[in-house]
Amino acid sequence: MNILALETSGIAIGVAALRCDADGAIEPLAVLGLEESRQLSRQIIAALEATLQHAGWTLDEVDALAVGLGPGSWTSLRIGLTTCKTLAQVRGWQLAGVPTFDAMAQAVWRQAGREQDNSEATAIEADGAETQDGTGLPEHFLLLATAPSRPGEVYGKIYECQEDYLSLVQSEWLGSPELMADTLQTEALARDTDSPLVLVGLGAAAISEILAARNEMHFEVSLAVEHIVVEVAIAGASALMSGEAADPLELQPLYLAPSAAERNLLGAGSSPKGR
Repeated sequence: MNILALETSGIAIGVAALRCDADGAIEPLAVLGLEESRQLSRQIIAALEATLQHAGWTLDEVDALAVGLGPGSWTSLRIGLTTCKTLAQVRGWQLAGVPTFDAMAQAVWRQAGREQDNSEATAIEADGAETQDGTGLPEHFLLLATAPSRPGEVYGKIYECQEDYLSLVQSEWLGSPELMADTLQTEALARDTDSPLVLVGLGAAAISEILAARNEMHFEVSLAVEHIVVEVAIAGASALMSGEAADPLELQPLYLAPSAAERNLLGAGSSPKGR
């Protein structure tokens, strides 16, 4: 299976081309990361074309698409998913949707098992000091994947990471940075782990400030979009090889929060039932 993957939930877009063998072996052939622009639709097509060229594929050699579902930027998610749904329908490609936080968590989990990686893990000491030299993630930790939402709120999802597994603790939800920090600390206490907490994503900085003010030792992990889109491709390939292709007409992004237009309607007295 030759699979193209697209991730557009953040401030950069990622495209990857992977080949999956029948035995499950995965070979990344091309990975591209680009800063988002105002002409995202045009940039996505150009990025897909460049990735195909680097992989040495034609459109006829592509079998499937995987796309990050967010949560994240409402407009970018809509454009990215619409592009993939249209291509899947027109070209007859299989399609898989992957929650972006799951891809981020997989990338961090893999990093924790490696001594060297292009991602960066910054330790935030209890006194607020930062250190990177010799920093490594602990063997057992709780991970909060984040993305910014409207002012004063972030998206979050919590995972438990150990050497031999990654498991879900808290599904995607929307809340204040204070609520995210409270929930993360509560879950850590419930699991009786004294390992430092780990944050990843564009919403991590606001939560890190709160944890530092509470003298809570924690890590911030910086992930390039290239790492995330590769994990989107791997997860998508796994789903497709298990027969779990999505219906392009039914697949929806994980918005969680209403769009600005919907909030304006609600603020004007409209209700969801009235639309």
